[in-house]
Amino acid sequence: MLSFIKIGIFALLLYLPIFLVVIFWLAFVKEKHYSIFSFWLSNLSQRKAKSHKIFQIVFSCFALLLFFVLAELWFVFPRTILASLSLFFFALSEVSFIFILFLPMDKEPIKHYKATSVLFFSLLFFFIFSFRPISQSDFLPNILTFFNLLILSFIFLTAYSFYKLKAKYGLAALNDLKAERKKEKSLIIKNATLWEWLTFIALIAWFFLFSFSMIYV
Repeated sequence: MLSFIKIGIFALLLYLPIFLVVIFWLAFVKEKHYSIFSFWLSNLSQRKAKSHKIFQIVFSCFALLLFFVLAELWFVFPRTILASLSLFFFALSEVSFIFILFLPMDKEPIKHYKATSVLFFSLLFFFIFSFRPISQSDFLPNILTFFNLLILSFIFLTAYSFYKLKAKYGLAALNDLKAERKKEKSLIIKNATLWEWLTFIALIAWFFLFSFSMIYV
């Protein structure tokens, strides 16, 4: 069982750089008019987007490989309440992430936004509750807690700007921010999509560091 999980973690370690390169290629090459300052990651998964099929494939592979992270965390985390809570919210983020893949924002916008909200809040609580288990673990590097802080900062910025946009401009602003960026004065709110992208990149860095550290355990 443990060797099977290790193989999955090693596969994730190899996959993450490829995954990141493909996502950047979709955003900056495949979609000619895409900008991280005006569009959400979910825009790449819309059925009308040229990037739709590739996005679904690479994110589905990513979602499957994250189950190995959950399994490995269960082995390396101490048996505490905080560790159990963090594992629960990681699992919840996994479930909501899979739902998002089957709910493109141009097909089921309301359900997509609800699933995205669950994902962000699940990740928020996972990174809050995992501070102590990471520091208590004999296998995890303490630098992961720095990335916890970094990711939490970006999640807060994304969630805050997301709900401010929704309250101020309605659901239309959650499709893209091309028009809203011209009117919005707040640098935090007008850069909502940038905060989401930075959250994503920081998450990839966290998973890469975690996977790398687990290879030698």
